[in-house]
Amino acid sequence: MLDLLNGNYYTVKTDQDTNGFTWGSTDTDVKFYQMQGASWDDPRWDDLLSQMTREEAWVLAANAGDSIPSVESAGLHEQKITVNAGNGLDEITLGSTLVANAPWAISADDPNAGWYGICFASSPVLASTFNPGFMHELGEFIGIESLFVGIPVLWGPGLNTHRTPYGGRNGEYYSEDPVLSGVAAMEYAIGAREYGLIVAPKHFAFNDQETKRKGLAPFMTEQRAREIELRAYQIPIEATKYDRLAGEDTGMLGLMISFSKIGPVECTASRGLLTDILCEEWGFRGYATTDIFDDPNLFSAVVYAGATGFDFRGKSNIDMTIFDATSIYGGVPANQIDGTKITTSLYDGDADMMQAIKDSNKRTFYVLANSNLMNSYNSTSHTVSLMTWWRAAYISLITVTAVLAAGSAAMYAVAAIKSTKEES
Repeated sequence: MLDLLNGNYYTVKTDQDTNGFTWGSTDTDVKFYQMQGASWDDPRWDDLLSQMTREEAWVLAANAGDSIPSVESAGLHEQKITVNAGNGLDEITLGSTLVANAPWAISADDPNAGWYGICFASSPVLASTFNPGFMHELGEFIGIESLFVGIPVLWGPGLNTHRTPYGGRNGEYYSEDPVLSGVAAMEYAIGAREYGLIVAPKHFAFNDQETKRKGLAPFMTEQRAREIELRAYQIPIEATKYDRLAGEDTGMLGLMISFSKIGPVECTASRGLLTDILCEEWGFRGYATTDIFDDPNLFSAVVYAGATGFDFRGKSNIDMTIFDATSIYGGVPANQIDGTKITTSLYDGDADMMQAIKDSNKRTFYVLANSNLMNSYNSTSHTVSLMTWWRAAYISLITVTAVLAAGSAAMYAVAAIKSTKEES
């Protein structure tokens, strides 16, 4: 138990056969936006994934913040994809976009650029209507507003269970009744999906309190977990599963994972929770991100468990530097908890991790290809790199500093040699 509490969940393997995995293939040319509406079993997904370089695959598996990283081989361009809200899109304006010159962009001087979406009543008030039809209409309304601001994923609503009146975030969670919460979320998610908005409820699971939530380790029986905390999530996720019998995914395809543990194991690193129950039992094929900056020092364990990325909120110009042992991101070292440095060659002998990264990438592409993000993609979509004034100034400062440092070192060496000659 102490070993698990200390985060020792996954040991990288070195003796597995990984020859069956292809990276950076040039044999095909499939772009992710061509997969819109494609079934989960479409063989073109394998072609798409095989084109990705290891660097692209590792970075996409790591990043699931408010911006999605660029994947050049797959035709995915970095842009803002989500906001953190449950009852409205009131955190982003009509003029907000990472693609400033896009045809749909609203200029800053436009009188409507500062428009915010509607913010509805708190979740307990909405659930107290006991009206599934109303929740469906609410989801439709939020879905329509998501088209105005260009957001394909919404971190919300909250689906944790009211355990006490002093829970800290009860205003974001529907009820103490998991069936009421589950039905409300199901209708909300289905309504939003009609307009391409992917609902990603939080915090999965066992987020019983807000105070010191990062250190919380609740213990419970499996029956208790399934009948109460997990049930609210199971209902909307399995609704998606059953819709597949009609040949479509219409329900909940997103989640934000809890800071909490389940027993001694971080929820982000629990394969039993994220793969065995969520994916294999409930049929989830969606986008499951960690909470903000949670457990990046457990990358191997978190990806293997079934997460599709870390919430590195506010990150732009995403690249492999997030794995640089010398970098600090959000105050959290990128090294693994056992001191291992993440590199593209780390899993050369670990087929389990390579497959987990492929699975993570596929779920991310699958969700984005079935969202309203596709409104901004077509066969002419491409990335254009621009040099901003501040980046030019930053590069110039680095260059000047490097020259001065080299000059100072040379002068120091000359002075040292001269001093030695004078002493002799």
